[in-house]
Amino acid sequence: MAIIQWYPGHIAKLERELDHWLGLVDVVLEVRDARMPLATTNPRLRARYGNKPSVILLNKSDLADTKQTAAWVDHLKEVENLGVLGVNAHAIHQWKKPLEGLLKRIAAPLQAKRKQQGLKPRPVRVLVAGMPNVGKSSLINALSGRHKAATGHKAGVTRQPQWVRLHETLELLDTPGIIPPILETEMDNHELWQTSFEQGKVQPLSIGEKLATVSSVGDAAFDEATVSTRLLSWVDEAYNGLMHTLYEVPEDVPISIESVGQARRWLTSGGGVDESRTARQVLTDFRQGRWVKGGFGVSLEWVPE
Repeated sequence: MAIIQWYPGHIAKLERELDHWLGLVDVVLEVRDARMPLATTNPRLRARYGNKPSVILLNKSDLADTKQTAAWVDHLKEVENLGVLGVNAHAIHQWKKPLEGLLKRIAAPLQAKRKQQGLKPRPVRVLVAGMPNVGKSSLINALSGRHKAATGHKAGVTRQPQWVRLHETLELLDTPGIIPPILETEMDNHELWQTSFEQGKVQPLSIGEKLATVSSVGDAAFDEATVSTRLLSWVDEAYNGLMHTLYEVPEDVPISIESVGQARRWLTSGGGVDESRTARQVLTDFRQGRWVKGGFGVSLEWVPE
């Protein structure tokens, strides 16, 4: 199992400044990838804002296994005792009002306290936090109806915190993604992760490999062929031959970079399989939702029983 690490300087700087930003907000909105709600949890971040009211958004739910996302929402509500919503930036009409209502209810005691202290009313301030590339900026743009926050299909696009006012009663603070400096060690201490692992619900990919599949770590931090191979193998087994079907690989041929590249004719000039192109394309297909069929996507983590 490959160990992947990625901890650029701007993340270390933000983590040092995090207490300052937490002191300015009322609520934390933690964004995770619905396809891997555990791997996209940062225990260090949770520990920093543990006493601050918070809500979890399972983003990109349109790319995930709908059954698993619904189960994760219920499970996380129970084990973390927090508000949890499954969302995606393309269906904002389904979750904008419930989210805004939830944030205002959570912040109501804080607002009442300000009033008792004779302070002027101000918007509810919400810090939007999470791992790199889980879609924080895209959600903020969807909520605001304007392109206020920079977005991209790779980690590290947002480099500095920025305020976005939705309206007179709600402000969001978009922050760069924060990732633990040592991924595997941090997750060893994560109780929910350990419970899932013991029950066989955490799939064989390492945390770093999972984060690589969704561009939460930089491309230079991992080998695309290794991650693609492990992703293909597990998904095909877990989802009953899905990779055989999508890539038109004969049923009697094992799924691999070689067999997928051959089936799709992703070849070099010499006629052999172009492994680099095939590996890169497999990751792109997963990241961009090309494995979603009939509204049914793929999740790399399943809910513990």
